[in-house]
Amino acid sequence: MVKRQRTRPNRFKQTSTQIFEEAGEVSAALARNNESDLKDAIGDTVVTLIILGQQQGMSLERCLAVAYDEIKGRKGKTVDGVFIKSEDL
Repeated sequence: MVKRQRTRPNRFKQTSTQIFEEAGEVSAALARNNESDLKDAIGDTVVTLIILGQQQGMSLERCLAVAYDEIKGRKGKTVDGVFIKSEDL
């Protein structure tokens, strides 16, 4: 990963707004059952998340490792396609 100097706080706001815009495109592609647009929208969303992480001095790999460590031992069950933690059952 290339180390970059952190950018102005306003840039983070722009990047986070773009993440939500891209996630909206994921939702639209799902609603339209459009696989091609879905692939593009997922890719765009991941790219914007990578950019935000880099702006904060974080790597995608580290963020994924932190998230995995948090959920790897989680217990629960899936109800109607949604995972529910055991403490919320």
